[in-house]
Amino acid sequence: MSLYLEFIHNVALLVALSTLYSLIARHWRNSLLWPRLVTGLLFGIVAGVGMNLPLHYAPGIIYDGRSIILTLAGLFAGAGGAGVAALIAGAYRFFLGGIGVWAGLATIVGCALVGLGARRLCKNRPESMNLFALYALGLVSHLVMLACQLFLPWPVGVAAIARIWLPVMLIFPLATLVLGQLMINEQRRIITERELGESEEKFSKAFRLSPLLFSITTQAEGRFVDVNQVFSEFTGYARDELLGRTTTEMQFWADPDGRAQMLERLRTQGRVTGLEMPTRLRSGELRQLLFAAEAITLQGEACLLSVSVDISQRLQSEAALKQARDFAENLIATANVIFVELDSSGAVVRLNAAAEEITGYRQSELQGHNWFLTLVPKKSYPYVWEEFTKITERGLFPKVFENPILTKSGAEHYIVWQNKLLHNADGELHTISFGIDITERRQAEEELRQLAAELELRVAQRTAELFEANQELQSFVYSVSHDLRAPLRAISGFAEIIGRRHRQNLNPEGQHYFDNIIEASQRMGELITDLLTYSRLGREGVPARLVDLSGLMAEVLAGFERESDQAEIIVQPVLPVVWGTSTLLFQIFVNLLDNALKYHCREGVVRIEVRAGASSAGWSVIEVADNGLGIAPELQDKIFNLFQRLHNRDDYPGTGIGLAMVKKAAALLGGSVGVKSEPGQGSVFWVRLPTKSPEERIKGGMA
Repeated sequence: MSLYLEFIHNVALLVALSTLYSLIARHWRNSLLWPRLVTGLLFGIVAGVGMNLPLHYAPGIIYDGRSIILTLAGLFAGAGGAGVAALIAGAYRFFLGGIGVWAGLATIVGCALVGLGARRLCKNRPESMNLFALYALGLVSHLVMLACQLFLPWPVGVAAIARIWLPVMLIFPLATLVLGQLMINEQRRIITERELGESEEKFSKAFRLSPLLFSITTQAEGRFVDVNQVFSEFTGYARDELLGRTTTEMQFWADPDGRAQMLERLRTQGRVTGLEMPTRLRSGELRQLLFAAEAITLQGEACLLSVSVDISQRLQSEAALKQARDFAENLIATANVIFVELDSSGAVVRLNAAAEEITGYRQSELQGHNWFLTLVPKKSYPYVWEEFTKITERGLFPKVFENPILTKSGAEHYIVWQNKLLHNADGELHTISFGIDITERRQAEEELRQLAAELELRVAQRTAELFEANQELQSFVYSVSHDLRAPLRAISGFAEIIGRRHRQNLNPEGQHYFDNIIEASQRMGELITDLLTYSRLGREGVPARLVDLSGLMAEVLAGFERESDQAEIIVQPVLPVVWGTSTLLFQIFVNLLDNALKYHCREGVVRIEVRAGASSAGWSVIEVADNGLGIAPELQDKIFNLFQRLHNRDDYPGTGIGLAMVKKAAALLGGSVGVKSEPGQGSVFWVRLPTKSPEERIKGGMA
């Protein structure tokens, strides 16, 4: 019996351990090592104290509560704390010495390891262990302790086990359970207090830092207990101005019955959520809030924790959205274009009045029916359905989608569509389509195509006729010129013979008539030659190419060597390269220079200048300026016509065809001609010529 009392007395010393443990556990943090090391130190010291009041079994053999202490050290202090406790207890036991020193050291290490194993099994959360687990821990730990007695000399160890096993297994596991539970309770209480403190801290931070409007008021009076910064800034009142005053006193409730309605909802539903209420700010402005509240108790007084959100802008946006939606609905309903909404299967959701009028169906007749099966002709259905699936499945929209539909009466109308994907309020994929009836336009286009075809045929016929007439005209010109030249040569020849042989026999009047005959026949020859040249322009069959006008002008000037002695002809050293044929360009500049030389002033030196004028993209302008007679503005459009003369032939000879040939040659090259002149101030004839081929000009968009 004394053995049992000694064990109980030894275990009683450990009760102080729980008190000391609670002091350390208050500063316990899983992330900190020092509380565990201090706990290990505490466990080691208590183990040492226990070994000073042991049960002396035999000289050098003592028993105490160190097995309980080291087991709990491994469980509560972890590897670091258990290591410190085992080191202290082991050192002291080694100091005490005796034959039981190795059994004592083995007990210390073994029990610490059992405690660490239990800590690992409960995932480092000893507070999660129940009474059964603690008692099982005590049993295992003290079975290990009994096994360690085999380190005593033989047969002392076996005898010791036989004597102490029953009191050890009856008392020490229970002591492990009681002491462990005391420590678990303390740790749970501390964790609860800590979590409560952290929860209060989190609430306080959330209350202060939340972007929502938080306030705490008393239920009875609506007196402000606390508000957050956002609430203060929103209302325009400082926090100190609000605390202690009521919501009614501050006139926050724009609706006099608003607070009563809120309290009634709180009474019947237990909380208030989704309450929209108008609130008056310090400035007098009314703002709409979405209000929620829940009852809480602070220091024994019933209060309300309220949170609000300013929804004034949202309501304005909703009103604007509703207005826009109503406008869109009215626009769709009254629009003079077809509007059709279809679901992803092609079923009709809604139509507008224009769609009903064109199709002949009422919305109630088509709603829920497949638009394509009902209205699209069978021949067009595969193509139209494929385009629709491209929209709904891949989001591919054709720029212009045109297809025929069959109206209720069976008439076929052509509609051009614009389509758009959207999701309805339920998130379902729909398409909306706006269509314009282009049936009349297509009919007009078909008529226009027919007219164009007829016109093209007529143009071809007329072209053929003109070609034939032109061929006949050319034959006529050649025939006439040939037929005219023969009698003209006879007249001119005979007149010259008579004049040469019989001139002395004629009186002055006869001589004058013979001179007129010869001069007239010469002019007639020149006229026939110029007419033939004019008719041949553009028929030489030489392909157009790029021509350097600087080189061409050298050839032109070679034909005016005799005239250059009587006139000053200046040519700009570098002239543009233009598109054309040398023959036509030669005719242009020969006739322009000849015209400038012919119509010179009677007095002074004749001066002619050939230069490049102002050019533009794809075009060059060449000017031929003279200091001649000049041309009146009203006559400038006429001088490029055939046989148009402005002066007497006796004063200025010529046939009146030269400038007409310039105009025709320029036109054949795709260019144009003109003149700037004032009477007595000379003239500037300009020729606008292309620098690129017709194909390049068309491709580049140049006129």
